[in-house]
Amino acid sequence: MLKHGIINPQLNEALSYLGHTDAFVFADAGLPLPEDVATVDLTVTFGLPTMEDVMRAVMAELVVEGATIAEECSNEFTSLVQETGKLSDAAITRVTHEELKASLSHAKLIIRTGDTTPFANVIFRCGVPF
Repeated sequence: MLKHGIINPQLNEALSYLGHTDAFVFADAGLPLPEDVATVDLTVTFGLPTMEDVMRAVMAELVVEGATIAEECSNEFTSLVQETGKLSDAAITRVTHEELKASLSHAKLIIRTGDTTPFANVIFRCGVPF
């Protein structure tokens, strides 16, 4: 049994397939998801688990080089993306929510949370640890 890290087997396996420049998404409970993208659905109820809890756990295991968020998202969510991704403001691209939804089909993985915060969705681009 794992002693720490991601213990959800489906999520752990999906994360292990991500490589440099691959895109992956943290989605709230209401984001319409494309059918042809691998999805790990962690939702339990509306609000559980939160985006913040999932992002903090997953991002502790990954290296990213950039992110895309909706222009409509809150400053608090932008700060969470910067903090968990260890990203500068310059590494974050802002697009409309409609543009963000249109680009989901290019992702390799979507992680769906139970979060209900408006526009709390992010597309991260994987980096390398060396």
